[in-house]
Amino acid sequence: MPWVRFDPDGLPAPSLDLPAAGGGELGIADFRGWSSLLVLFCHGPACPGCQEAIACLASREKDLEFARAEAIIVLPAAPQTGAAMPTGRRLHGVIDGEGALRRMYAGLLPDALPDEAMLFVLDQYGVPWAGWYGAEPAGEQCAEGIEWVEFIALQCPE
Repeated sequence: MPWVRFDPDGLPAPSLDLPAAGGGELGIADFRGWSSLLVLFCHGPACPGCQEAIACLASREKDLEFARAEAIIVLPAAPQTGAAMPTGRRLHGVIDGEGALRRMYAGLLPDALPDEAMLFVLDQYGVPWAGWYGAEPAGEQCAEGIEWVEFIALQCPE
């Protein structure tokens, strides 16, 4: 699927506090005011396309840092024992076990199906600039998402 562009003067995207993969809770609103976000809704850590997308984000943490951005990986369930969730300074995982956050974000995209992967680019105020959805993510979408946050960083120099 192609990228969907949003009005950058729009309202902030939805946020829920969800269990963080490393313990505690984390919400998208926790980053408002200081960091752009890439929000990746995955099928799960065993999905090959999701693995590729997560690996792309993990390998591009320096680019995220340059763009003053963070990445949140939203999983439908906690990874099984032995299937570690990659984390880093700019890479965070949350568990959306009931799919509430996924449904909220799917509602932002035209014709998105509930089981599709999604990737959103939010500015430092939580406003969506772009979104992608499709049957299976890949490193290509994550690379494009990073290009979006780099573009946002140039637009919002403060």
